[in-house]
Amino acid sequence: MYTGVDNIEVDKQTGDVWIGCHPVTHMMLSHSQNITNKAGSQVLRLRFDTKDAPYRNIDMREVFINDGSMLSGSSVASFYDDKILIGTVLDKMALCEVTAF
Repeated sequence: MYTGVDNIEVDKQTGDVWIGCHPVTHMMLSHSQNITNKAGSQVLRLRFDTKDAPYRNIDMREVFINDGSMLSGSSVASFYDDKILIGTVLDKMALCEVTAF
């Protein structure tokens, strides 16, 4: 998947990897120079088939995507109790309920 990876969080209970991403990197650069320029936000979840390497299968899911109208420039995501807290570089945070992914 073509995206700009920012921060990676590992769920200590499940081993899932949660990644805050910039789906269009040049828009994030424009946003960092002028906060009124919106940048997209994306969160990916990786789930490995085993706890230890080598990993034969990795399930990658896009659990959040936005054009910047709701949340601009996501940088990190943390999952807890069926919710994702998504942080940004320069904008606000969002707490999203996860119903399916």
